[in-house]
Amino acid sequence: SAGRKNLQRTTRKRRNISTPTPTPLHTTLQSNIKSLFFTQKKFNIQKMTRTRMLFTLIMAFACFSTCASFVTPTIRATPPQRIGHPLEAVAKQRVAVIDGPEWAWLQTFLNQKNEESSSSRKQNPSSTQHGYMTVLAGTTTDGDRVVGIQANNDKNDNDDDDDNDNNNENPLVDLGNGAFLYKDSAATVPSKVNYDDAISTMVASLTGIHHAIPKIEKVGGSGQTFVSGKVVVMGGNDYAKFCAEGLSALGSSVYLVTTRGVKCNDRSVQVLTPATGELELGFSEVVGEFDTLVDTMIDEARLVEKRKRVVNNYDDVLDNMGGSSILSLLKQRHKCQRYLSTQPMAQKMVGDAGVLFGPGKVKNREKDMVSKLSSRRAPPASEYQSIVPPKDFGSTVQTLLEKNVLFSPKNGGDDVMVRGWELQDFWESASWPRDSNGANVRYGLPVIDDIDLDAEMINEAPATSNPVVRRRNDDDNIGGQSTKEQKNPYVLDVNSVSDLNHHVLTSDKHCVLFMSASWCRTCKYLQSPYSRMARETSGEHKDLFFAKANTAGMKGKEIGKALDVDAVPTFVLFREGKRYGSPLSISRLPSKKLDWAVEHLASGREWDSETFKELEAEEHE
Repeated sequence: SAGRKNLQRTTRKRRNISTPTPTPLHTTLQSNIKSLFFTQKKFNIQKMTRTRMLFTLIMAFACFSTCASFVTPTIRATPPQRIGHPLEAVAKQRVAVIDGPEWAWLQTFLNQKNEESSSSRKQNPSSTQHGYMTVLAGTTTDGDRVVGIQANNDKNDNDDDDDNDNNNENPLVDLGNGAFLYKDSAATVPSKVNYDDAISTMVASLTGIHHAIPKIEKVGGSGQTFVSGKVVVMGGNDYAKFCAEGLSALGSSVYLVTTRGVKCNDRSVQVLTPATGELELGFSEVVGEFDTLVDTMIDEARLVEKRKRVVNNYDDVLDNMGGSSILSLLKQRHKCQRYLSTQPMAQKMVGDAGVLFGPGKVKNREKDMVSKLSSRRAPPASEYQSIVPPKDFGSTVQTLLEKNVLFSPKNGGDDVMVRGWELQDFWESASWPRDSNGANVRYGLPVIDDIDLDAEMINEAPATSNPVVRRRNDDDNIGGQSTKEQKNPYVLDVNSVSDLNHHVLTSDKHCVLFMSASWCRTCKYLQSPYSRMARETSGEHKDLFFAKANTAGMKGKEIGKALDVDAVPTFVLFREGKRYGSPLSISRLPSKKLDWAVEHLASGREWDSETFKELEAEEHE
């Protein structure tokens, strides 16, 4: 064959030790392939040597591999047959599943919106196990890159008349070729954001961000809504950080509480530990009043286990749990109007069954969900409920995409999206410190104490050194503030642990704190000389201020508990936010030991216990 002749000529040239003329690779490949497949002569493979045959086969394989890389067409993925839209309209589509406590809470808020809405399109309240939605991303007929929740194929939905859209509470966005999105869910995707991130951000923000936003609606009768308030997010996982940064981007003051040493990209998000500061105050006491608490670890309401019927609103949840529950205490003490859990079912199953048996159950459950949602038929209505987006949801997603607050998927190519579990979340939930006064309550959340400090407060009478116990009567103030508010420019009123933290514990100045009670006669007797002392001393020491705390009532009891003070009147000193010396139990002013302590505090000298004991002995004499 021609290939054999070429090899023979090359061999003869090498034997004559002459400089061979290099044969181009494509010429060698062409000649060998031509000799193998296009020659009319009979090819005798037995006469070929083993080396020549091997060389020929290698060249043939290399030639065909090289050619195939240029002529093979690009294979484009076909969308699932349940949707059936061409790629010119829909570029990405995912079926997202929301389950577990997160779905139970989302159902509650969606049902509440149904009660408040007068639209004909409402979600039928039901107690299903899962919620699902098909999220599409693609190009509109106008050429805009959008992402949103697919609308059902309803004849009334496909009406393009502008007047009808104005009357329809949830109009549609046309992607062309029969693809429609709910307008309330539609958001424009910036060029710097890919479709996978846009879809996962939309799914992740539905419960933990959109339904957690503290809003002020219909300000001044204008009908406008403003974002204003505080939000606490519990957890240190990626989803918790996404919720914290997203809520901050939307205008909320956000506190992220976690046992992990995490940092947020948004510096305005304040990261706290469950026990904060030198006094190890609970985070709820440090924050004070807040509007929403987003719990990404567990569900304190346990809606999945307890709910036997449809819960139509948040008040139903509080009524079912009772007035002593954590949710009720959050509302009473911190004016928290909304608690919600974003715990997925996978994390709950691992938490209940443990890390040895839980992951296997999660895996089997996810396989069953994928098989039901990937088929052409609709999933069982008794288990899965289609999600209709709430009002203005697209505006929330739009702000997140524009400010580059994204939740990137870990499995971006999966057609069915469902949140799984993480080992770090399991350990954080298990290792979170518990309150010693509560029944397995995570530290920082409010609990009901067994001991009423108000009933145990000790009142030292001015005429005798023997303490007299006085129990609180029904006429005493229990609101945490004095019945007569004292407007004193020289003495700062501390009415809660939050005030204590913001004005005293985090201050760079020195402070003298007068611990009193509204029912204490001795405390009322000391108010005038204490105010005079504050007025005279403030002029001499600019870095020193005086404060007064009322320990009566619920908030006052928390102050006394935080400072470990069980008797009044008591004076507690602070040097730049840290406790200085020992608490002073004083029943008369002026007092030598208080003057000595204030002078040492203001001058920067260290506390002298021996001198203080001598002064204390002189006063008793």
